Amino acid sequence: MIAEEVLTQPDVLAFRLRYNMPPNDPRLLALTEEEVALDLELGLAVREDALARQCDQCGAWTYRTECPICPGQPPLTEGERLAARERAGERVDWDEYNRKVWGDRPPGVSTAEWERRKREGAAAA
Repeated sequence: MIAEEVLTQPDVLAFRLRYNMPPNDPRLLALTEEEVALDLELGLAVREDALARQCDQCGAWTYRTECPICPGQPPLTEGERLAARERAGERVDWDEYNRKVWGDRPPGVSTAEWERRKREGAAAA
């Protein structure tokens, strides 16, 4: 059953769909779960729009939008989780998120420029 495979072995299903394989293909059956996951991860890594993300819950790096180590968890980063909540209709305080991520740096000012300004301010004091 496809629904059961989606819930229990999403990587295997994605692999089968990618290579157009039936569930009983001997090439598929010879692979370990790790080999299937690695193939899928590499397939994502070589895409032009590839973006490596670090799970802020377990620290693992992946090119997926959800952590393969923390199944069933929300999207990887706090920003992605907030965006998912906003898409679901919940009100999100993006100002609080921006303060947490960027600190007191004004919008539109690069990190290097902000660090330079802080150094000059500290030197003048």
